[in-house]
Amino acid sequence: MKKSIFTIITILCALRMSGTTLVSAASNEMFAARVVHLDEFFARFNGTQTPGHIQHIADINESRLATLCQLFDLEGINGPDDPKAEPMLEMAHAIIKSGATIGYEKPGWYARATCRTSIDGKQSEIVLKLRPTQAGNDAMTWSIADAEGIPLEINAPEKSKHVFLDPSGHEANFMELRRITSENPQYITLYIVPGHEVATLDVFATLVYYGRLHIEAVTGLEFIFENIAGYTFTVSEFERDTYNSGWLISSFTKNEK
Repeated sequence: MKKSIFTIITILCALRMSGTTLVSAASNEMFAARVVHLDEFFARFNGTQTPGHIQHIADINESRLATLCQLFDLEGINGPDDPKAEPMLEMAHAIIKSGATIGYEKPGWYARATCRTSIDGKQSEIVLKLRPTQAGNDAMTWSIADAEGIPLEINAPEKSKHVFLDPSGHEANFMELRRITSENPQYITLYIVPGHEVATLDVFATLVYYGRLHIEAVTGLEFIFENIAGYTFTVSEFERDTYNSGWLISSFTKNEK
């Protein structure tokens, strides 16, 4: 079995390094090997689809293992003796052993979209976390679950013992409230009750609501899967003319028990 695994990795690495020659000789097969859509990634991960160039492997278990291995970015693996191949094989075996499956309706995963934005006319970058949610009996949609980025963080530049509302301010109908919103507004969080955290998602929603933030383009996209067969991994898109392209596992870590 170990010899068969080494053979599989050798074949996959050879296909990964194949480029222009294979494009002219078997472009259709190469395109079929590419993981074009996330749905295809799900199908191959779950074992319901096997790429054509792997179907010649007669042993079902070896074919399954080869299909999973090709869902990894093999760019940094130079053969079966490469130390980086061992963790990949360990994860692939863990997926098979656990019977884990992934899909839109499954919990524990989300998308991270890096966005080029304009806030009050100034260029900036933020990251939105989106999760698939149930929209009806059989329908799924995406919902914004969080927002990250320096433009969305509201923090006072420094703590100051001189920044506070006058203890007797109520006697003057809290006239100071006008001042704190017009003079040095960057200190506003120091006037909020201690312990309150201003959520960046709320800041994002507020800026959009009042027409101050506009998303101009999504410049990056990746999908993060958490605690799948004991692993957390990221799926990213790789544009290249090889059998190992499209949506692939770009990084992974074994979760601590």
